[in-house]
Amino acid sequence: FLVMILTLKDYGPSWDETLHFSRGQAYLNFFLTGSKDYSNLSIPRRSFYQFDYHSGDFWFKDNGGHPPVSDLLAALSNYIFYQSLGVLSDIHSYHLFNILASTLLVLIVVFFAAVTLGKFPALISGLTLFTYPLFFAESRFNVKDPAETAFFASTVFFFFLSIHKKSPKLLFLSFIFFGLGLGTKLNIIFLPVIIGLWLFFIYKYGIFKKFLKLPKRFWFTSLLGVIFVISLFILSWPYLWENIPQKLISVLKFYQDIGTETNYQPQQFYIFGFNIFPISWILFTTPPLVLFLSTI
Repeated sequence: FLVMILTLKDYGPSWDETLHFSRGQAYLNFFLTGSKDYSNLSIPRRSFYQFDYHSGDFWFKDNGGHPPVSDLLAALSNYIFYQSLGVLSDIHSYHLFNILASTLLVLIVVFFAAVTLGKFPALISGLTLFTYPLFFAESRFNVKDPAETAFFASTVFFFFLSIHKKSPKLLFLSFIFFGLGLGTKLNIIFLPVIIGLWLFFIYKYGIFKKFLKLPKRFWFTSLLGVIFVISLFILSWPYLWENIPQKLISVLKFYQDIGTETNYQPQQFYIFGFNIFPISWILFTTPPLVLFLSTI
């Protein structure tokens, strides 16, 4: 956290943050005041990203992309630390949310490794993540991916703990982070497959069968968790409120397009329709020592 704070001045906004910040501000203003424009704005400082054109009137009608939870949280950070208190600059106050989410991710990775492997592996895990070049940079100016990864990792960690400790409270905390992740990007919908495979293996091989003899409160907590996740997803996204089924289909179509139909890289990166750019990026940017030890 301290390293990211001290180097924050070296980083500006990324190319796609503008729309996310303006959408977050428009929705936050609506939730705080009930207004779809900024005519009633009465704060000491106004953010550059509180565009009159991209106000609530615009975002209620034109928004079929990623969900807005991280946009809202970044806007809330700006509202507190720039607009109200004035202790951070306009852009840095948005990025404080990015830094907090990235710090949470490192913290979760370290704790997870400490619980399962020990303190020294935990130290190495944290340093491996933090010194990965892409993460080191984007932890300051990517409003979506570090936050999504932090919510993803937190969901896994607290679900893992809830099973081992037979704790409904930790289970619900896992659902909270799942809801935050789903409200940031839909990538987290693959997580139940990962968790399902883990539960299958620990049950099939009998080593942890006792952990699956869970109290009935777990099922009630799971039901409450599902209700929370669905409620947060819909209530945090005013765009969905009118004609929810049709709007949800448009969101899924957006993900289908960017996942299967849009070619972001030159054609040589595509083999049998699969984009090998991501795995190439990892191989060429991860420190060689980390790749070597990971292979072992």
